[in-house]
Amino acid sequence: MQIGGIINETDVIVYVKENSTTILECPFKSISGSISWIRYARKDDRNEVIVDNRNINPNIKHIKGVGDQTIGEYHLILSQITKADEKIYKCVSVIDNTPHEAEISVRLSTPKDEIQIMNVTESNTIVAVSGLCLTLKCISVHQPSSNISWSSNGIIKSQDQGNLTAYEFTPNEEDQNSINTCTAVYTGKTIRKSVRLSLVHKSSELRYSSTTLETIKEEQGKI
Repeated sequence: MQIGGIINETDVIVYVKENSTTILECPFKSISGSISWIRYARKDDRNEVIVDNRNINPNIKHIKGVGDQTIGEYHLILSQITKADEKIYKCVSVIDNTPHEAEISVRLSTPKDEIQIMNVTESNTIVAVSGLCLTLKCISVHQPSSNISWSSNGIIKSQDQGNLTAYEFTPNEEDQNSINTCTAVYTGKTIRKSVRLSLVHKSSELRYSSTTLETIKEEQGKI
């Protein structure tokens, strides 16, 4: 695959926790044009085609395509992420015979990440009760302030200007295992981090001890 054309994003960083799931968002939308994804290691020029004109490589089992294809979206969802996934990912789209490119750097998470999601479990999930109000809270550690937002499965849900954003909603069955992403943009740099939503259904509450339920409610109250 020949790579060339316009570099639209060159400094997008996605922090991911090992063995977790995240979404890599391609900024281009094209119904008639092509969209492909490649990835390559930072220290060499070896490229690996993940998606060729919306046809995903069947040999890569833990990466799938997601997005609303009726409007030309094609994002990637990576699951069970390991050190081997810590590479550069490039979305390439040809629209009206003009190539466009966007690079995303995937990095394993550390305590020094530039973006933090509150009340995340060891498995990189946030626990919530179906039908009860939940607030997702995210902090960007940078000054000056960021344009900071929450999105769910690639769809923007809330936006704020500052170093903190809170997205309040009432989750239902459709939100089970949804990937919620916090994005902060400042001085031309974009950083992202995602978390998976794990729901406890109301009908199952009686199976939990009062201590377990109080723990869940306390976690929500801290957000």
